[in-house]
Amino acid sequence: MDGPLCFSHAVPHGDPDLTNESVMMTLIKGEQRFLHAPDIQLLHDQTVSQILDWRPDIVLAGGPPLYLAILTETQIARAWQNALRLARGVETFILDHHLLRSREGLTWLEKLSTAAGRPVQCAADYMGKDRMLMEAERESLYQRFPVAKNWHEDYAKRKANTEH
Repeated sequence: MDGPLCFSHAVPHGDPDLTNESVMMTLIKGEQRFLHAPDIQLLHDQTVSQILDWRPDIVLAGGPPLYLAILTETQIARAWQNALRLARGVETFILDHHLLRSREGLTWLEKLSTAAGRPVQCAADYMGKDRMLMEAERESLYQRFPVAKNWHEDYAKRKANTEH
């Protein structure tokens, strides 16, 4: 862990029993130690232990995808316990990404803050911005602002853009 940037080995992108996908965490050391743990979903105990071993001051992590029906009660309970460990173990805990793709995620975040006895924030909270849960509102937004058939495929192929 020499230098201002440190990288983890590959860690599971969610539950290691369900996926072979992995992500890498980044620790930035300066006046404060900032750790970015993208897409971990808090479903792997050892990953959370590694975060705590690195002693970061601020952690930005991707929370559990509560909107997915395949997530079991056991997995949700594991994510809760791991989130609570981090909330109690670091100075500033920012939990975002998958968690805020549903309104249920906001409730989960608020209950976590209460259980931890300290604020757990989403990225908007941390930046002092209004919460804009556009992914949670995806269905109503597509009704209000419809896109042409095959637009997503055309966008991926660079045949469409967002200009209009």
